[in-house]
Amino acid sequence: MVGGLDPIYGAALLDAYGPLLTERQREACALVFDEDWSLSEAAGALGVSRARAGALVGEAAHRLLSLEARLHLVARQGARLSLLQELGSLTEEGASPATLRDILARWRQIEDGWQEDGGPRAEPIMRSEGADADV
Repeated sequence: MVGGLDPIYGAALLDAYGPLLTERQREACALVFDEDWSLSEAAGALGVSRARAGALVGEAAHRLLSLEARLHLVARQGARLSLLQELGSLTEEGASPATLRDILARWRQIEDGWQEDGGPRAEPIMRSEGADADV
């Protein structure tokens, strides 16, 4: 776990919210999450200390988690994939129209921005000034 994130989850968050990070944060996270580099390896590639590489990833991880808590893009994508897998197995078994309607209703919930537990809609996010400033 780097920056408090599982690398696979970190990569998914980076895919969803990477453009909202600074360029240096994106570079550091791409090396750590996508390329599976250690902080020392990433620091060498970025030309910074290991501590600075860790800070870049840590700051980015905090921002990524904050964005996901508000927007739920990664969770919603996971819910979509789960429904598609369920639909695939049900169609092979010859699902009833009522079952298919249930899946469609659950899909609509996801698309409308509601969590599967009936939670609130995701809040709009505003890009902060200087989000692409070099760190």
